[in-house]
Amino acid sequence: PLMIACYNGHLKVATYLIEHGANMDVQDKQGNTALHEALSRDHFEIAKELLALGASQLPNMQRLTPLLLASNDCKIDAVEYFIKRPECTKEQRIEGLELLGATIANLGKANDIEEAFSYMKRGMEERFAVKSCPLLKKQMEPLEAYENRKESQTLAELDALEGDDHAIYMEGLIIRERILGTDNAELCHPIRCRGAVFADAKNYDLCFGLWEHAMEIGQRSNESLRDDLEMMAGLFGEMLHKNVLVRSECVQSVFQKLVIEYERQKKKLLSTTPKLDKHETNLLKEELEKLIYCALYLLMIYTKVQVLENRKTTGISDLIKRLLYLNPRICDGNTLLHLAAWYKTEIKEENVRLVCKLPCAETIKLIMHAGCNVNAINSKGNSPLHLAVTLNPCTEDLPLLRDVLETLLDGGVHEDLANIEGKTAMDIAETDEARRILSVKRTLKLKCIAARAVRKFGLSYIGIVPKTLERFVSTHKAW
Repeated sequence: PLMIACYNGHLKVATYLIEHGANMDVQDKQGNTALHEALSRDHFEIAKELLALGASQLPNMQRLTPLLLASNDCKIDAVEYFIKRPECTKEQRIEGLELLGATIANLGKANDIEEAFSYMKRGMEERFAVKSCPLLKKQMEPLEAYENRKESQTLAELDALEGDDHAIYMEGLIIRERILGTDNAELCHPIRCRGAVFADAKNYDLCFGLWEHAMEIGQRSNESLRDDLEMMAGLFGEMLHKNVLVRSECVQSVFQKLVIEYERQKKKLLSTTPKLDKHETNLLKEELEKLIYCALYLLMIYTKVQVLENRKTTGISDLIKRLLYLNPRICDGNTLLHLAAWYKTEIKEENVRLVCKLPCAETIKLIMHAGCNVNAINSKGNSPLHLAVTLNPCTEDLPLLRDVLETLLDGGVHEDLANIEGKTAMDIAETDEARRILSVKRTLKLKCIAARAVRKFGLSYIGIVPKTLERFVSTHKAW
């Protein structure tokens, strides 16, 4: 009740509950106390009352004490009030100031950089207030995502950054990681925001490094990566659209994180402890479906960048195998191969849509090379071939239709497989060209089978018409 009262801003109710024995330091599942709840909703008067009555500065599951929560949310008045409290230690005061400055730098407005720097400097000045016994920072290993920069250790080093906005932004990100810890999900949002700024400035390498680092933090803290993965696919699409080199190892690295995320979410869905309710189950299914689409986008992009690097696909193929092992399907039963072969598959990411088109023969080849089931059927009994033959291309796209159909047929798809309506791919083909390709491929297939039978049984098949070949195959199915 006390937490609810503080969350909703009911000062009198909160005071009454405390006077009648309510424990101010009780923590919920996220580790938040009544003081956290009051601050999160900007009920500053309640926060003051709780402090006056002796509420403790306990950290929550994200390692945020109420002071650090205020700093992390850029609540300047609350921070200034907290650090003047007699129970606030020197170390707490320093971290509160430094985290506030670091967060303003990366989440505030462009003209807030001077204010951000001033809080960083106040924190550093506190560290060296007693020159004979300075409170030194914990040093961290430089990270490539932060351009291998080292955090300032002295006032002189910090003063050297003044006026260099970019250096202050990066200093802020490093400060946040030192204070909050390398596996803290609270780090991710400012890192993403800074990466987006670099993307807008066409500094794609820095953007990629920061976004990849945010994903690594997200995976360590068990946060959903779906939004990050979609952003990465969009970034690659934008780069390709603007003729900026996209390295295949970068796409593969992101795809690997997607596979790990899909494995984690699928395991969660299949887990029986704790038991998920219907709403949670549906949310997980939606998350998995969005990851499947994102996987498709990344694979389409990969086919466009691998050409520049001798088409080395071993690493990506192993990752696709890992994904296929989990039998990823969307709600209508379509597999990755169905989606890659169907012109109606929606490319929801705008930047990917600018550079990729479906169906995509190269993506089909990539998925098939990883060992997918080419004859997998969806909820309507349609194989990938059923969907592929529904394309009715304009004249210039006829080679695409031929490439897609021949790729599927050469990959072992059964062209005579019937769906739940009893229709084969030939029955629902939209164009004469599609029917011609199916017919030619079927005739060639029958002749190959008959040739094998000749070698086995010593028969002669020269001049046999397709209908006779079909009867022969139906009699000797193994051949």
